[in-house]
Parts: sequence; C-alpha cells; structure tokens
Amino acid sequence: MAVRGSVSAASLMKLLGTLQPSSVGPAPSGADVSVSVSCSNSRTRLSGRHEVVIHSDWSVATPHDLASERVAAALGGYLSCLDLIDHVVPAARMWVDLAARRVLPEAAKVGAGSTWLPKMRVAGCCAGESFRDAGVLGAHLRSADHLAGRLGCDPQQLAVVVRACRLAHASGAELALDEASAAAAARCCLGGMADVEELWRAGVHPEFIQAVHRSLKMSGRLPGRFYLGVVTRRPDLRWVARTLAAADDDHDADELSQGSVASWLAWTASPRDRAAPDERADWLRIGVSQPMIEVLANSVYRPQDVTQFAAALRREPDGVARLLDAWLKAGCTPSVDDLLRLEEAGVPTLHAVSGPALKRLRAEAEVEAAFHDDTELGLLLVAAGTVPQAVAVLKAGAAQRRAAAAL
Repeated sequence: MAVRGSVSAASLMKLLGTLQPSSVGPAPSGADVSVSVSCSNSRTRLSGRHEVVIHSDWSVATPHDLASERVAAALGGYLSCLDLIDHVVPAARMWVDLAARRVLPEAAKVGAGSTWLPKMRVAGCCAGESFRDAGVLGAHLRSADHLAGRLGCDPQQLAVVVRACRLAHASGAELALDEASAAAAARCCLGGMADVEELWRAGVHPEFIQAVHRSLKMSGRLPGRFYLGVVTRRPDLRWVARTLAAADDDHDADELSQGSVASWLAWTASPRDRAAPDERADWLRIGVSQPMIEVLANSVYRPQDVTQFAAALRREPDGVARLLDAWLKAGCTPSVDDLLRLEEAGVPTLHAVSGPALKRLRAEAEVEAAFHDDTELGLLLVAAGTVPQAVAVLKAGAAQRRAAAAL
C-alpha cells in the first residue's frame, strides 16, 4: 500500500465523505441577508451607503450596473462594491464555513511544547505571533481581521458583513455545537465531551471526529490529541489504521495504549513512512520504544538490523536501538556485522564511542587519521580501548605501509 504525503483539508474531508464547505449559507434555511454597506467611487472619499443582498448561494445583488462598473474599473475607475463582491463576501463565506466547522483549520504546531501558528501568517495581523493552544489559534483563524488580511479586503467592511451573518444565524444551530452530534462524537473520544468541546474550539466538527474514527475501523475510543494530530499533520489515515492493526497482532491492546500509539503515528508520520509504509509497524512489533523509532527510522538502520543484533547477543531490542543511537550521536554508522566482529574478537559492544573521544583521536593521530572516516576510527577506538592505544595502532599501521612501499 502506498502512503501518500500529507493531504489538504479538502482532500481529507472528501476522503472521509464528511462535511463539505459552503453547505451553510449567509443565513439559515436558504434565506437572504441584507446588509447596509458604505459605497464609494473613490479610494479616498466616502460617497454614501446602500443596501446589498447576499443570497443563499453567496451571490450578491446591488443597486449598481455591475457589468458597466467592471468595464469602468478595467479602464481605471473604482467602485468599492466591486471589492465587496470580489473580496469581502468571499471572506465572509470563509468565515461562515470556519464558524460552522465546515472546513478544517490551517494550523501548525511548533516543537513538543504548546506553541501554535497559523499555516498562513498574515502581515500586520499574526506574522510575528504565536498562540498558546489550538483553541486560541482557532478563534484567531475565524476572526475578521485575520480573514481580511488573508483575502486582501477591507476589515471594517468584512466585520459588517460577518456581523450580519452572525445575527442571521443567532437563533439557528448551523454555527453552534449540536448536542446530538457532539454526544455521538464523545463516544469516539477518550476524554468524552471535554475532548469534543476542545476540538470544537480548535475548529473541528463532531461529524469529522466520527468520520475519522469510522475510517480506522476501531471499536475503542481515541484521545482528542489524536484527532487534533489528524487535523494538524493530516497523515494518511489508511496507513495509520494499517499500522495500528499490524503492530497489535494479538488485538489485545487497551484503549489507552492503542490511543497513545495512534496519536504518536498521527503526529510523527514522515517521508520515511511514505517510502516504507510497513516499517513503522515492524519497529513497534519488535519492541523498540517510540523515541528510538523516531531516531532510527530516519537513519541507515532498519528493524532487521536491531533484531539480528539483539538475537545474536541475547539483548533487548530497545537496548540495541539505544546503542545504535549512541553511535549515531557520535557521527558513526557501524553495520551490525561490524559490531558483531568486535564481539567475536572479545570486545564488548555495550557502549558506543563518544564524540569528544573521537575528536581527540583525530587530533592526536594527525595525518594517519585523515585516511579513515569517523566510523572506522570509532570502531578502532572501541577495539583499542583508549585514545593513546588507538593512536599507536594507527601510527603502527602507517609505518608498516611506508615500509611495504619502500620494498
């Protein structure tokens, strides 16, 4: 099974067959919205006000002859109502879709902490700003100021149109958390209704939660963090489901452990998982811890390297993984065969070479060390035991080569 890259919000929602954008109009039940707007044929001077009508399909009726006004605009003229139609109303439509949770928030999480950023940062709005959690960021992404900056329209006009749409929907359920849908989604979440409410604040509809849960074909509940990871990182859900199933051969994992693995998969899916979609499950099956998997999955080492070394020396796979990680931190990549040869020679491989010791060996061996890469020097240092002994071995080898060359 090929694992695709991260998918767009629209593609993910389409894949799940869930909510579609703009299924909510400017007012409930297909009604129109009338808005009093400022109007001007000058960029610097206000001419007056008039009513516009925003229809259920988001088309706009104005008192102007728009065809003539567009011709005039093409010749250098200006009419603020053209900006209203081309930019302000589309921004209001986006606000309704976001407020109704008909589209997914475009959010990014920074590092392992609580720093959140918009994927599209707007100059003069949030270009240098970060947010403490997904809910605060979600509210910002739905704000008129952010949407005005994002779509390049007048924030004051947008605020007027958004206010009219909000008032039109005030007595309806389109922009509110629906109790029945929320209750159904709560049955999919380990945190119950608290998870659903937190996800709603972040911009996620309960129906989306249910669709994600159905797509995994799981009976157990999942933590809110998992669903937030799906929204933020957008992994291939088929890969997540397949990895969960393959890693749990006995199907006996409890909800907490399975939910923890699912969340980890959602947040850490990488290009390596697209190249080798079965490998993550192999790592989990052999018993390597999640932090070590993240390190080794993007290295030269594969699960079979760990199992081969662990079996040969009767060690735990996670211990072997930590040993290989230590070699990587020193800038070395010895093969399993290299390490097994050390063991066969009576040299224990419980510890890797250290970076400072390797640096010291290069400095003290001078010219001789220049003919060896870091991995060769690291293996020599482990075999020799100390830096002075490794330097002696290097210089003895160099002397032998010079003697042989002289013959």
